[in-house]
Amino acid sequence: MKLKRFLSYMALGLMAVLPFTACDGDDDNWQAGSPVSKNSIGAYFASTNSSSIINTPEGFETNPTFTLTVCREVTTGAASVGIEVVKNPGNMTVPAKVDFADGEAEATITIDYSGIPLKQSCALSLKLEEAMTNPYKEQPGLASYAGSVLVSEWVKVGSQVPFKFRNTGLAPIYHDIYHLDGVNLFRIDNFLNSGVNFQFSISGSDKFDNNNISTWTGAIVPESNAAMYTDFWYLIDDEGNSATGHTGDNELWYIYFWLGADYGYIAFDFYNAGYNVLLFTPGWDTKESEEESGYEQLWDYIDAEWILPEE
Repeated sequence: MKLKRFLSYMALGLMAVLPFTACDGDDDNWQAGSPVSKNSIGAYFASTNSSSIINTPEGFETNPTFTLTVCREVTTGAASVGIEVVKNPGNMTVPAKVDFADGEAEATITIDYSGIPLKQSCALSLKLEEAMTNPYKEQPGLASYAGSVLVSEWVKVGSQVPFKFRNTGLAPIYHDIYHLDGVNLFRIDNFLNSGVNFQFSISGSDKFDNNNISTWTGAIVPESNAAMYTDFWYLIDDEGNSATGHTGDNELWYIYFWLGADYGYIAFDFYNAGYNVLLFTPGWDTKESEEESGYEQLWDYIDAEWILPEE
């Protein structure tokens, strides 16, 4: 949390020296937007809708559907709002409209994705009937929806991989590593004993081939529980605070991942399995008793070693 506070101060300091500009109203190209339709009910997709639908093959067989919630501001009278399909390469079945009963502020639609291919992420983009929305009013949602659907499962690709401290001799931490079959997404539960189930991809996803493990190499890209700051990001918990790991009686503070081109050690290399540097942390609590309040701030690297599972 100290890091988070420090970063906030840094951001404020930068704001203080940035010049301020104002709109002078002299833009000759300005044009008024389209007026809101008199029939508008202020419809929008709820912000609580999931943008990433992942189902197991077993769940797919029993229920290949998901629902989206649509809301409206004007609840007087029954109403129907048309739904336009913008992108749907998986040929999912989408209803042409959503219906509201009189006084109803929310309604749901059901999307059927029984025809999508397995182990392939299929995008879906929808847009509500423009005449029934209000783009000029702040709402807890949008008049459009963009998401993806994937039928797959997590497969263990590393068993009890030791994450070793290179210089200090702290006790290693052992993790299983999982891969979401079909896509460029990996997971490590309770990462560094921080309580964070950390998900990441490998950079260069355009070259990533699910069936060719030689392409599973590159810099890690956080897909969950990470906050960005300039040339690094750092691990955060589900509440948005800087996450703290543990090994033995030591706390791992400020788990950084640098982004600079010179930091080639921040990488996963499944193909050349063996000795692979993953990340580093710059400090941990070394106090030996409750009465001792000092902290020894040390930098160290964490290396991950594993053996690929048999084909």
